[in-house]
Amino acid sequence: MLFLLALLACKDGSTPTDDSAAPDDSAVDSEDSAADDTADDTAAPDTRWDPVAEAVEVAIKRGYATGASIAVWVDGEIVYAKGFGSAHPDRDVPVTPNTLFNIGSDTKKLAAITVLQQVAAGRISLDTPLDEALPELKLYGDPLATGDARVSMLLDQTTSFFDDTNFGTAHEDEALAGYAYGDFASRAYFMAEPGAMWNYSNPNYSLAGLVVEVADGRPWGDVVEDDVLRPLGLNRTFARVSDVIADGDYAAGYGIINGQDIDLYDLQARYDYAYEFGVQEVETFPDAAWVRPAGGVWSTASDMASLAGFFLDGDEAVLPDALREGMVTGQARFYPTFDKIWYGHGVMVYDAFTWYDGWHETPLWLHGGNHLAYTSAWYVLPEARIAVSVLSNGYADDFSGAAFQAIEVALDGAELSNPIDAPELAEDPADLDHYVGTYLDEHLVGTIIVTRVGDALQVELPDLSAAGFRVNGTMTESLAGSYTFKVEGGALELTFVAREGEEETTWARNRTFVATRVEPSTARLAPVTINKARVQAALDAAALTPRGEAAQVLSPFGL
Repeated sequence: MLFLLALLACKDGSTPTDDSAAPDDSAVDSEDSAADDTADDTAAPDTRWDPVAEAVEVAIKRGYATGASIAVWVDGEIVYAKGFGSAHPDRDVPVTPNTLFNIGSDTKKLAAITVLQQVAAGRISLDTPLDEALPELKLYGDPLATGDARVSMLLDQTTSFFDDTNFGTAHEDEALAGYAYGDFASRAYFMAEPGAMWNYSNPNYSLAGLVVEVADGRPWGDVVEDDVLRPLGLNRTFARVSDVIADGDYAAGYGIINGQDIDLYDLQARYDYAYEFGVQEVETFPDAAWVRPAGGVWSTASDMASLAGFFLDGDEAVLPDALREGMVTGQARFYPTFDKIWYGHGVMVYDAFTWYDGWHETPLWLHGGNHLAYTSAWYVLPEARIAVSVLSNGYADDFSGAAFQAIEVALDGAELSNPIDAPELAEDPADLDHYVGTYLDEHLVGTIIVTRVGDALQVELPDLSAAGFRVNGTMTESLAGSYTFKVEGGALELTFVAREGEEETTWARNRTFVATRVEPSTARLAPVTINKARVQAALDAAALTPRGEAAQVLSPFGL
């Protein structure tokens, strides 16, 4: 899930309604897939997968995509692989299971493997300070700050780096280091103390790719292809757009077509920026080297579903089992008050989740991705040995319903293990006082004042209000410690985080900003310069996620 995709969201949330969004009836099963095609042509068609096909077609009609591909892996083989619709929004080019799509942030699990390979080789450790792993990275605002971060924090998303997803960097391999040591270092900052909390940020994985390059000596694209993809038999997965074009079987996207033009650090330019939606041709796709390890890989649904076999059974020639197992072990908790959902190393790790019949305390591994004009989703039920991958050529599509249907069919009547009573998610009113106070974010939103009214919380953002933003201070509980409130009609998530062992919270966290508790007398209640562009971008992102982050995370299949 690349964050700038949320920042570059279409402001009105509109969806194309022309006929090009309809699924193509010519979608075909792959002749090259591992699905069972031994039956003769006179055999009755396998109708078990019809609900899956219907769910994919519904998702295509509701979103930006004109085409999609889905693959289901069960216990070592692809049992279902099919393409739907058109691989080009303006032309009739049937999607097949061999069609390449950009997988966005699903790239992160591949990038994590490349870092862990350097750990296995003894070139770095997970505890290596970032200033040792990347000695040339000197943040302009605090040249010594990177010494407080560790390589492990890049992988489990706990550095607290502000999210800089610049699609405008060059595609040449050396541009990854060039941007990191140049523009990024001159503007980057930690929103909170490294290690203080989980907060998803793409620079963590851009820098992880650079760590690999420094440790190994080869470009990250070469490392991931030569040391991960090809040894695992993922022969239709590529790190560079030039190789995708040379292959020839790829999907053009529909989404943001000028994302690479935005100047992230020119505030007036960002505020006035005109977002353009349309056909994203692969030949002109912004193959930014800076973004590549965080979300630049292209693949097929069959390759991504088959990758589950590595995570389940391992391959010591690629990565020692202990490091592989650490990838799917919870490393950083999403929400401080809820201990069922974690980030591992490039993989989201659920210890429990909701199904149609309620909660189950059974493992679920997943990740997703968006990248300008593509969407991907990857689900693995390790106990059932089932994996599903769905890829599409539209921005911010939702194929969770299709994934749910695919898992249902693959379960073949088996029940999920270990049903449990729904965990307690509601706030204990006695804890509300821990959140009350004044918080300050000097980079984005200024002062945040949280007060209690009975058994409810209210929030004021005086700097945003002074800048002309409409703030509705009523806070609505998502789960204990996490609330939403509205700015310009869009819901923003705010999660309260305490230092370990303390009850009173230190930070108020959002994906785009983190505010730190201060004494009211020291808070700057007016002079903070509001970056209206970044605030508006966060509101645009919220418009695409009306249920709030917590609700979506707790219900990974949209149930």
